[in-house]
Amino acid sequence: MASRTISQQLMRIPPRPLTTFRPGQQQRWMSLEVLNASKHDRERVLILGSGWGGFGVARSLDTKLYQPILVTPRTYFVFTPLLAGTAVGTLEFRTAMESAHNIKGVDVIRGRGENIDFANKQLHIESQDGSLVMDYDKLIIAVGAYAQTFGVPGVKEHAFFLKDVADARRIRDRILERFEEAALPMLTNEKRKELLHFVVVGGGPTGVEFAAELHDLLEDDLKHTYPDLVDLAKITVYDVAPNILAMFDKKLQSYATQLFNRQNIEVATSHHVLEVQHDAIVTKEDGRVPCGAIIWSTGLVPNTFVANTIAKPFETLGAEKKEMKIVKAPRGMIQVDSRLRVLAEPKEGGEAQPLEDVFALGDCASIKDLLLPATAQVANQQAKWLGKALNKSAKRMVEVSEEAEFHFRSLGIMAYLGSWNAVMQKDKLDVKGKLSWLLWRTAYLTKSVSWRNRCLISVYWFLNWFFGRDINRF
Repeated sequence: MASRTISQQLMRIPPRPLTTFRPGQQQRWMSLEVLNASKHDRERVLILGSGWGGFGVARSLDTKLYQPILVTPRTYFVFTPLLAGTAVGTLEFRTAMESAHNIKGVDVIRGRGENIDFANKQLHIESQDGSLVMDYDKLIIAVGAYAQTFGVPGVKEHAFFLKDVADARRIRDRILERFEEAALPMLTNEKRKELLHFVVVGGGPTGVEFAAELHDLLEDDLKHTYPDLVDLAKITVYDVAPNILAMFDKKLQSYATQLFNRQNIEVATSHHVLEVQHDAIVTKEDGRVPCGAIIWSTGLVPNTFVANTIAKPFETLGAEKKEMKIVKAPRGMIQVDSRLRVLAEPKEGGEAQPLEDVFALGDCASIKDLLLPATAQVANQQAKWLGKALNKSAKRMVEVSEEAEFHFRSLGIMAYLGSWNAVMQKDKLDVKGKLSWLLWRTAYLTKSVSWRNRCLISVYWFLNWFFGRDINRF
């Protein structure tokens, strides 16, 4: 496949005559001839992934200078901080989604990057309808990471993750399904308690916020529909660490734990999960604990594409050919320099050098000698910096190495705790309670990408407060 020219690698969409599009309208189909013809004298930038990193870069690039092409199996961006709310009906799923097709001047290919030919600057793409090879001038890797399971048996088969809108939909369906099952008259209260025991594994912000949102669903809405069953329901948060919200200071950790206890959310820290079954969780400390659903949120592990890219050596072109390999960061991510350029080193050992036209950011990358949290905030800032740096370098006709280095500026961390309470920490400032909840909602509302979703989020927050959450299964 690699030996065939780009013009021979045609997508399986039959050619159609080009249409005149209204300003701002996106072209939803394409062929490689169309893409090549529309490139003109611009550099082609292939962007792998539509998460915080990839989507952010695509929005930041100047399309007069570059031809951005987003390659992703998921042709939409997910505003991940809102997923916990969508999983319990506080918000509708559409409010956490932004279509990649709506980015003006950016083409979208639904597929996965399978292999990178660094020497010839080509990307091999696989999709459901076939494969193709595409040239690039610059490549940006922002494929994210998978949920970390630590090799615990049964996690992938029986637990729910919270990384995508589809995950939130499945969780929502399972919660409501369990209440409908528990309402059957032939069941004993003991069986009902098992069905209505909801387990969250992971005491970070994602796990804590989901437990808080689930508590609100039970107390604000399901208590009216199933008044006798809600008293039998239970939420347990398991974590291997001695405290939940480990990235917060001790005072806020203590406040969160005490508030959860008052809300009858059990916090089981210093617990080690040994196995996940379809109707139970097994821990070293408590043995087998029956439950109706398990939500797993325990960190990240490298994407398989990242692992394959790191493992596969490549040969450079030129008079002096060298066999090189991508530098692997301590956590298994792609190591990059302070300008987010991917680092490569000779296979037989030697000094690492940056690949000038290949970048990586977000959860799949790690900056050398700098440990940053794997958060949306980091990926978002990296995406904005890289987009601006590429635009400036193109206008000045210099390499990105001439631009200022990336520096992360923490805007603070926050977590919702239920009943309109939250915690927020920025530098030495700690905020908790209702004021923190107000700041939490304001931050997520203003950071949402489109005005359409900002309006929808505001409307759904009000409607669900006034009328209650929708508890229909669909």
